[in-house]
Amino acid sequence: MTDSATNGEATRRSNGVQPDVEADPGGQHMVDTIDPDAVDFQPLVLQNKNGDAADSNNIKVGHHYRRSPPDSEKGGNSDVNTNGSTNSNFFGTSPPSDSSSSSSINGDSDASSGKSKDGVFDGNDLFYRLQYIIRRKYIDPLLRDESIMSSVYVGLASFLIIFLFGTVVSYVIGKLRMVTTDEKSLFSSSTVKVIRDGQPPPPNTKLPRNLDVFADVGEELTTTDTAMFWHVHRSAGTTMKNVLAACLGKVVASEIGGQYSNNNDMNQDLTLVAQPYGTFVNVDTTTLPGLQRAASLGLVPSRTAEVIFSPYIHESSILFDSTYRGRLFTILRDPIDRIVSLYHYQKPLKFGEVMALSEFALLNDNWQVRMLSGEMSAEITVDHLNVAKEMLRRKFLIGLLEEKTESLQRFTSYFGWSLTSPEAQNCKNSKFYFEWAGSNEYPMLDYSNPADQEVLQVIGKQNRFDIELYKYAVKLFEEQQSLFRANEESDVI
Repeated sequence: MTDSATNGEATRRSNGVQPDVEADPGGQHMVDTIDPDAVDFQPLVLQNKNGDAADSNNIKVGHHYRRSPPDSEKGGNSDVNTNGSTNSNFFGTSPPSDSSSSSSINGDSDASSGKSKDGVFDGNDLFYRLQYIIRRKYIDPLLRDESIMSSVYVGLASFLIIFLFGTVVSYVIGKLRMVTTDEKSLFSSSTVKVIRDGQPPPPNTKLPRNLDVFADVGEELTTTDTAMFWHVHRSAGTTMKNVLAACLGKVVASEIGGQYSNNNDMNQDLTLVAQPYGTFVNVDTTTLPGLQRAASLGLVPSRTAEVIFSPYIHESSILFDSTYRGRLFTILRDPIDRIVSLYHYQKPLKFGEVMALSEFALLNDNWQVRMLSGEMSAEITVDHLNVAKEMLRRKFLIGLLEEKTESLQRFTSYFGWSLTSPEAQNCKNSKFYFEWAGSNEYPMLDYSNPADQEVLQVIGKQNRFDIELYKYAVKLFEEQQSLFRANEESDVI
């Protein structure tokens, strides 16, 4: 061993570094035992075969972390990898390139302590030291372990598959769900809960072409238009018939005139039937055969009837055409109250005894939506509900039983009807507020009674689409106020 080598080893011992260092075939020093205070991380400058520094524009320089040689070896021994290989930083970051790092090669920094020559702690040096330790001890072993990486890839693939599957299932369920109701109960106190809650139909909802013979409610009234009242049973239809016929003196086509005609005689002429309570045409527009007969006799073109009453919408379209159009108006009632009233009015029998209300409710399935949409047999869906809503929105002047005074005012104003005498006023007040034709007394359901709550559950479930339709009708009633001027609210009544 030469004197210089001996002096270098002594210097390394004095710096706290063990002398057990051996050269690898490539010429790199591999440190077996390192004193952390004696380690300095510096960039490795690659050289070409001639020993000159490589052109940085033509060669990719990696980073190599090595023990800083003692001062006695600086400039004497060059610890450089001469085989041209590089050792890239895992994180892709560059080593310190500031003046402190560069000057360390010339002995301007205290590499053994991690401090610059002025005693300030070098944060960059600590960062790269920790980075190296974390990479070598934790990250590199994981990347080299194929089983661990396979598990990671399988886990990521499984997560992606589950996410995509859940997305598809959610989309399909959303499409299949027609109407969403409260999962706990259809009722909260006395209110039926339907999540749609009076929302309008979609903008692209279309009506059947046969309904084009009914004018839109916002169109100007013409002399060839005929008023038609959609009679929803137990919703003030009979009272409206009496008021129009007896009090306003309108010629009415309904079931009353049909009592004086033969529905099988298509050749019988249209005639007027005078009664103490009004004048009627000798046709029955409340039955399908009666509608056929009225159409064959030209009821609407003859201008015989001023108001037509019928529970049928689609079937009654045969009475009208593009010249002689129909003008629809109606009075609607809360569907639950209507079903209960209809039950006590009809008193349906089963095996000679009055049927229970819960059994009767099962026989009444969204009658109003069915009549407006034209679907009388198949199961009702949201599509039918939307058609019914669109029908009310476009074609009907809406009245509500709970707002009967305002409703009658709107009807008379819209059609230009008037009460011409004090007798007519008294007639209207009597029939509309006191007599109330067809009224019947019956016990009200107690919403706090468990038995009555069960009945309400059945009625609500069977008529959930009618309930939603009624909520929408209430909103339409409010919106249609814009059709009437404020100074006409009480002109005719």
